[in-house]
Amino acid sequence: MSDQKKANPAFAQGLDQLSLQHQKQRNLDLLNRHAPTAIAIFDCNMHYLSASARWISDYHIQGEVLGQSHYQAVNNLCGICKDYHDRALAGETITTDNFLLEMPDGDTRWLRMEMEPWYQDNGAIGGIVIFSEDNTRQKNAELAAEISRSKLLAALSSMNDAVYIANEQGQLVDFNEAFVSYHGFKSKAECPDKISDYSAILEKIGADGKIIPWAQWPVFRAMRGETATGVEYRLRHKDRGQTWIGSYSFAPLRNSDGLIIGALVSARDVTEQHQMGQENHAKRLELEEAHRHLVVRQTAAAIAHELNQPLNAIVNYTNVALQILETGCHNSQSLAYALTQAEQQAQRAGRAMHELMALLCKNQSVTESLNIAAIMADAVDFVIGNNAHGRPVFLIWQIAPGLAPVQGNRLQIQKVVVNLIANAIQAMQGMAPEQATLILSAQTLPGDSTLQHVRVSDTGPGLSQAQAEEVFQPFFSTKASGLGMGLAISRTIIEAHGGKLWVESSPGAGAHFHFTLPIAQLI
Repeated sequence: MSDQKKANPAFAQGLDQLSLQHQKQRNLDLLNRHAPTAIAIFDCNMHYLSASARWISDYHIQGEVLGQSHYQAVNNLCGICKDYHDRALAGETITTDNFLLEMPDGDTRWLRMEMEPWYQDNGAIGGIVIFSEDNTRQKNAELAAEISRSKLLAALSSMNDAVYIANEQGQLVDFNEAFVSYHGFKSKAECPDKISDYSAILEKIGADGKIIPWAQWPVFRAMRGETATGVEYRLRHKDRGQTWIGSYSFAPLRNSDGLIIGALVSARDVTEQHQMGQENHAKRLELEEAHRHLVVRQTAAAIAHELNQPLNAIVNYTNVALQILETGCHNSQSLAYALTQAEQQAQRAGRAMHELMALLCKNQSVTESLNIAAIMADAVDFVIGNNAHGRPVFLIWQIAPGLAPVQGNRLQIQKVVVNLIANAIQAMQGMAPEQATLILSAQTLPGDSTLQHVRVSDTGPGLSQAQAEEVFQPFFSTKASGLGMGLAISRTIIEAHGGKLWVESSPGAGAHFHFTLPIAQLI
């Protein structure tokens, strides 16, 4: 072969050209096989001269590609594609980054595409070369990001709080209109892009009254990994001198690897809430002061009420003793009785003071098993004995036989019964003796065998509905000289013993006061 090449140079040149053409074809085959993108070469009739493996795969071309018509290999090509082909065959170079191609199977793809003519040796257009790259994933990601951003902007716009997002360089990425008004600007265009630039406009002051350096502001704390809610600062606009209180919540923004790439901050103007809180605090102090005065008044009234009856009794008995002495009739037995009774009432007043102070101080009072009928009888003797100058009443006893004892403090329960009987008798003072009736009853409460039920009834003028609703309130009294504390104290005592005190009455039908007490053996 080498001798022939030497003997015939034309033959040798032909062999070299054939070898070179073979090498070019081999290189083209390698390019088509390994090229990472889709490349195809067409003649003027859009028949394939060459196509990369990626092109064949992307466009699902079946069979031998060389010599096929592109319009047969890829069915249903859109009119835009054919227009591009015609324009390229006419000599135009076409480039597009967002071409939406619908495939024969209905699938859609976003392509980055370039096409341009190729030329023969004589300068005539021999066909076109098309390069395409499937950009669907990136485009879908961009569309998803755009949708997410639209949603974010819509969410930011709907918020009343100032919300802003900063990147890791401390620059604003997004913020809402509330951010603009919160910082005292008129429009978004006036707002600086860098967070650090706001230090020239605003001061943030901590709870200790010191100015917070901008590097310690919420957005930068978040970028260092801090998360917090309700952090308050007092802000001052340097130019206008305007101040307000802001409540901040902030958190870092992280990427999929957990690295901090920015910060999300929200701020709310809580100046008005603080002012309301201060006003409410002042009102609360006023109410507490008024309550203390009320407690003092109630305590003083309670003491006066509890001492009133024994002191009146002492006055009555000492008057009797003085009258005995003044008459000169030395009835030592009557005198001794009057003085003894006066002494007992003085002791009673002392015990009343002790028990009342124990009750007001909410200490535990000494309790014991009590015969309620005996307490009621003692109360009648006490009240009627101190009512010698009042009109007599007709007394009816309705005591159920075999009553179980109740558990309670003797003196306190006796106070309640004395107060109810005294009120009943006083309510009937203006009545004729034959019309004034006092009914005292005691029995086990129907429907509840754990409670004893006591009732004190009179035939007086009764109470209106309004009076019945207020009669247990402190300082409410139907008597001109009454303190209005007796029934309030009585209810407190009964409830402290685990019972209830109530009234049933209507005008002209008398009043019926009821109370219950726990039976002793069931405590």
